[in-house]
Amino acid sequence: MATDMLECSLYRLYGNRGQLLYAGIADDVEARLKHHAATKLWWRQVVRVEVMILPSRAHAEWAEWAVITTCRPTYNKKAPLPGVPDPDVMEALADLAEELVPLTPGEQRVMSVLAGGPAKAGVIAKASGLSESGVHLILGQLVQRELVEQPQRYGPYRVVTCHASLQ
Repeated sequence: MATDMLECSLYRLYGNRGQLLYAGIADDVEARLKHHAATKLWWRQVVRVEVMILPSRAHAEWAEWAVITTCRPTYNKKAPLPGVPDPDVMEALADLAEELVPLTPGEQRVMSVLAGGPAKAGVIAKASGLSESGVHLILGQLVQRELVEQPQRYGPYRVVTCHASLQ
């Protein structure tokens, strides 16, 4: 059986503030994490590990590339560009997009406020406990990810897509 047809895992390592520190792939996640623990100085910062099992190494390589290029983990140097994409792999990853690129804690707070209905940045800041300038930055990121929209300039923001973490 071809190696590419065996399951492969994407793992993500998070710090104490919820920040993504590192993302990688492995056939044996436990062995890979032990290797990181023994060789990486940043390992002491890891407080949470998330593992996603994918159907093949090709799926995992594309998922890793998507996470690294989108989330820019602190300790990943560069996202290796996988080979020519298989249409089935790309379709499967599109279905997993929200799981691959989870919301940051700040984004979760903003989305929680917007789950109650459209709101302007100042209202979101008060309700979320974040600074207004921080809310503007977060809203910009959410608009880029097409999770939030502002139909009218200076108007309220609203949720475009209901994110899995809010359901």
